[in-house]
Amino acid sequence: MKGREYERNQHADFLAEREAVERYGGRVVFSSGDVVFSSTRLIESIEREPSIENERLRILCRRHEINRTTTQALIDGFAGLRVLVVGDIILDRYVLCDANDLASEAPMMSLTRLEERRYVGGAGVVARHVAALGAKACVLSATAEGPAGGHVREILESESIDARLIPCRSRLPEKTRYLVETQKIFRVEDGQSQPLDSVAEREAAEWVNAIADRIDAVVFCDFGYGTITAGLLEQLRPVLARRNPVITADVSGQRGRLLGFRDASLLCPTERELRLALHDFDNGLSNVAYKVMDLTRARHMMVTLGKRGIVVFDRQSQDRASPLWRQRLRSEYLPSLAGRVVDPLGCGDAMLAAGTLALAGGGSLMQAAYLGTAAAAIEIEQLGNIPVAAAALKQWLTGRMELGDRRVCRTPPLRGEGLIAATEERRLGQRRVRAPIIARSPSSDAPVTPLHERVSTRPDVVSVGHEPS
Repeated sequence: MKGREYERNQHADFLAEREAVERYGGRVVFSSGDVVFSSTRLIESIEREPSIENERLRILCRRHEINRTTTQALIDGFAGLRVLVVGDIILDRYVLCDANDLASEAPMMSLTRLEERRYVGGAGVVARHVAALGAKACVLSATAEGPAGGHVREILESESIDARLIPCRSRLPEKTRYLVETQKIFRVEDGQSQPLDSVAEREAAEWVNAIADRIDAVVFCDFGYGTITAGLLEQLRPVLARRNPVITADVSGQRGRLLGFRDASLLCPTERELRLALHDFDNGLSNVAYKVMDLTRARHMMVTLGKRGIVVFDRQSQDRASPLWRQRLRSEYLPSLAGRVVDPLGCGDAMLAAGTLALAGGGSLMQAAYLGTAAAAIEIEQLGNIPVAAAALKQWLTGRMELGDRRVCRTPPLRGEGLIAATEERRLGQRRVRAPIIARSPSSDAPVTPLHERVSTRPDVVSVGHEPS
């Protein structure tokens, strides 16, 4: 199965692939599917054999310098980082119920209310993840006066999160989920989009300007409720340019505007959110990712495929003046690391927070993807929107078999740049020269080929990125 962009493709490699498939009686179908996206369907159609999957994961970790030493060092480095989270704060409510019987007046389930739990979600929980992982978190959002707004302030203050909450909403957005045991029955949303006005935008920008010199990373969380506006982004762009922090962004729901985040270090949409941004449900995933990265000038992208994991996209060069900037994307598939699924709520928030901290702390893109996926695996195994702590992440990593320390990265990669090759930077006047470090194997004097020069035929390497015709 190929995306529709291949229908008129005359590239020699594709024609040879097509001829081979047809020679053996197969057919090439040009479609991404109307109900299930092609990337998800392809991955789910592959029978998963545990030993093969584990070996693939070990190979991936060795290739990208992901081991206990590098992951522990990155987590320890979180404590020295300061992260600003900008976006909509949402109050998540869980109503735990007992299922009695069918109601007599209509064919519907009758529930008995047992307990209610409240969680600070949206941008609030991303900031809480950042704080729980050891960094200093600041959050900028719009809020409302009243009990709900007071509850949010109390939680953030109790976790030492600096918050600038602009009281310009009539009420705080809420999402209420009704559950029987751990099974969600239905969700009720209560919230309207109330964009910041010009005065609130100016007030928010002034607050960010006052702390910008101390910020190592900025996370934008657009849930479509109006905290993030085009006017606010325009005012923040020159303010943040002074510090040049790692900038990551995620959207949720149909009102989120992924294409509004220009020049981001990392975009973290789901596949559905990515396709919604372009209203493209026909072309292949790599084609859609390329178009969004081209439009936004984003450096990297992690696309979540639900419970099946993520696909990581990177450019061949991070130099915008290089011809390689707009060439086909490099990509890697990282499977889900979760042992069991209890509640997927907040997994994307945990991945976004941990991945951002890893990039800001000097980790490579794939190291950030692994730690983000690890945080999501912890989050998915607990009920409710609960922050993932650094101690829990460290403890979880101790049980991972793929993190054998076979080789230690001697020089950490530059912050948020390059797919994973360790690099060193030399300054010649005003010119920056980046050169790959040739690491040597502990058991041999033979040099290891730099990652960007390797051509891999392993099935775990996904090389599907391309420049659309």
